[in-house]
Amino acid sequence: MPERDRTRVNAFSMGGMWTLQGPSGYGFVPFGSLFVWRNLDDGRKRFRGEIAGVYNDLRANIAPAGWNGLEAVLTFNNLTIPYERVESVEGQRQRAVDLRWYWLRAGFGLGYRTPWRPGAHL
Repeated sequence: MPERDRTRVNAFSMGGMWTLQGPSGYGFVPFGSLFVWRNLDDGRKRFRGEIAGVYNDLRANIAPAGWNGLEAVLTFNNLTIPYERVESVEGQRQRAVDLRWYWLRAGFGLGYRTPWRPGAHL
């Protein structure tokens, strides 16, 4: 098999969830996302992203020359689904416990990365 360049990967997935005897209006829920991976500059710049609009999980690692394995890590994560989370008991929606739950998180930190040979143990 020919070698594959895995420094740049894009993938799109889509589907849906079908709930039998679920609450009205929530029987079918579609979903889809874009996965993006970049490994550039011999691994010193990496990006991983799951992008769906209402849910996103992004991470960037940057290791400037001379940092000897240390790298800056930036993260962003959000969940902003535009409808309530519903509890259903025997097919009946329990409106008293409907929940709207949103969050947005961003982070910055330091990491350490070093290559290991295949099969190596701590």
